[in-house]
Amino acid sequence: MAERLIKRYPGVARLWHYTADDYRIILDSNDADYLAEGISNSRMKQLDGLSVPELCAVAVCLRETKRAGYQEALVKQLAEDCLNDIFRFALRLVRKNH
Repeated sequence: MAERLIKRYPGVARLWHYTADDYRIILDSNDADYLAEGISNSRMKQLDGLSVPELCAVAVCLRETKRAGYQEALVKQLAEDCLNDIFRFALRLVRKNH
């Protein structure tokens, strides 16, 4: 799905916490809610069609571990990103008005 969005909206859509490092963080969390037992052969074969470099790097990890990881395990990091962006935006507004 991420590959389709990037290709459909080039220059607009961006990957957010879709790196190999993020995938490893999910695996290291060992939280069963965010880890799949394994990836089926048909799903593994779909990785062959990826062309976005960032996703290809994650695909290498997926092939090695044969386990899916879900971004829900990164909610804390995602929320921190949002809060940091809000803070930076508010700071720019304050500086602009003073």
